[in-house]
Amino acid sequence: MTPTCIKALYNIPTATLNASGNSLGLYEQGDYFAKSDLDLFYAEYAPWVPQGTYPIPALIDGANFSVPAYSELNGGESNIDIDMAFALLYPQTVTLYQVDDQIYEPEEVATTNLFNTFLDALDGSYCNYSAYGETGDNPSIDPVYPDPQPGGWNGTRQCGIYKPTNVISASYGQAEADLPIAYTKRQCNEFMKLGLQGHSILTASGDYGVGSFPGDGKANGCLGPEGTIFNPQYPGNCPYITSVGGTMLYANQTVHDAESVMHVNLGGSASNFTSAGGFSNYFPIPAYQSSAVAKYFKTARLTYPYYSELEVNVNTTKGIYNRIGRGYPDISANGAEFRAHLDGSDYHWYGSSLASPLFASVFTLINEERLAIGKGPIGFVNPTLYKNAWALNDIVNGTNVGCGTEGFSAVEGWDPATGLGTPNYPKLKKFEREEESTQEISSNVFTALMAKSKPVNGFGATERYGRQETAAGGMLMIFALSLAMARNHEDVEARPGDETERMKTQHWLNACMIGSMNEGWKEKSDKPDDWLIGLVNSKIAVAVAKITTVATIIKTKSKCQKKRRIDERKNQKLTSLTKTI
Repeated sequence: MTPTCIKALYNIPTATLNASGNSLGLYEQGDYFAKSDLDLFYAEYAPWVPQGTYPIPALIDGANFSVPAYSELNGGESNIDIDMAFALLYPQTVTLYQVDDQIYEPEEVATTNLFNTFLDALDGSYCNYSAYGETGDNPSIDPVYPDPQPGGWNGTRQCGIYKPTNVISASYGQAEADLPIAYTKRQCNEFMKLGLQGHSILTASGDYGVGSFPGDGKANGCLGPEGTIFNPQYPGNCPYITSVGGTMLYANQTVHDAESVMHVNLGGSASNFTSAGGFSNYFPIPAYQSSAVAKYFKTARLTYPYYSELEVNVNTTKGIYNRIGRGYPDISANGAEFRAHLDGSDYHWYGSSLASPLFASVFTLINEERLAIGKGPIGFVNPTLYKNAWALNDIVNGTNVGCGTEGFSAVEGWDPATGLGTPNYPKLKKFEREEESTQEISSNVFTALMAKSKPVNGFGATERYGRQETAAGGMLMIFALSLAMARNHEDVEARPGDETERMKTQHWLNACMIGSMNEGWKEKSDKPDDWLIGLVNSKIAVAVAKITTVATIIKTKSKCQKKRRIDERKNQKLTSLTKTI
């Protein structure tokens, strides 16, 4: 599969636009690209990309930009992500978010932590953000800076040094069970925040079907005493991530044929290398997905025993998958037979690591179209995709085997193997040009679901002939409001505990707006963060917050500001009266 074939498969046009500020962001951890490999790829498969075209470096906490070919830190993951992006986007740029110094970068070290130093660099307030009993990075999991190890980076942890790109793709992840639940829920809150601010975050779903890496959990990568319980993956299980699964064409097919679930035998531990998907054990089904999941259960008629419990004890449950968990992936794209170079040699590559930067490139191209007509970026796109599944190519063939089962089958509509389907660029372009973005406060409806959520295991999203690559590729849907509110919260959160009047006013205003637009939430507080903490810790379901137009937000904000002024005057009169008495 070459870039030319991918463009033909999804009707992706030749890129011509390069709007300022619309660079595609790629997250890389534990792997570096080699410039010589990129140049070989351009010469062979994407000659429209000039030699010497490399990403814009956004290096975090002592990370290097690139390494020579044959370096042990060049495993191929970064190469293929950058190859895919430039082949579809050029002349638009790619921004490389490379995290951590080389002491923490080797894969066996890097895959014990995930995303925190990256999110720190994008949002300074996240460095000290407290949620679920965790404040800031977890020193037992995350890199610590200055790095005290010999040769480590001596600088302090970098907080808020880079602006997030409109679209970010990450081909890395782990099983839920590998990270503490508080760790993942705290991160998921931040992904929600980024989505409300107009950023689209895509991640690879993984490549071991309903399980994880062999040996992650039990020998077969599954959970439970007998290794029969499905092992869901993070971060695709976070409702604010757009999880991307893998598809493929069979050997006798062409780009005019329908694709199937990506499932190949690459030998050894990758004998069942297939698109990962399933249901979270920690995050509930989000409102935007509920009807699609219900339809799947009705259509698929699964006979597997199941449980309906978040934070389930996998050692005692009698089911093998969670019937009430957030389903993933959301969408999918081709993840098989991609031709790219490593250490000067040409290989065939497989995995959802290919699918995530592919679909992220499609979203970036759509943002180019939107920006050209004065619209904003698409932002958190999941609710819109589920309402407009017709704009995707539905996949109805194949299964994602694992844990001694056939896994989940691809069926008509959404399924936990390929999601809603693969990109159909002309259709996506049509409705996305008409849709308002999250940043523009569209008619999207988000339901804030309060529920208990707990952690359960890294996934490899890339395989190639001759060598396996395993660098892969609360929750609560808290509330849905405007970019203005999200930015107000960010401003206040940057100085936690500061009791200035300005900050108190911002928090009160946010709480008032939530209360005015959502009758299920009426509590207001003058104490910074109390309104958000109340939402997060609450066990009740907050009513649907439906934002129809920018005018609605402005009107609501104006009413709240007026109420604030009235309350202040009342307080001043009361204070004056008290002094008089």
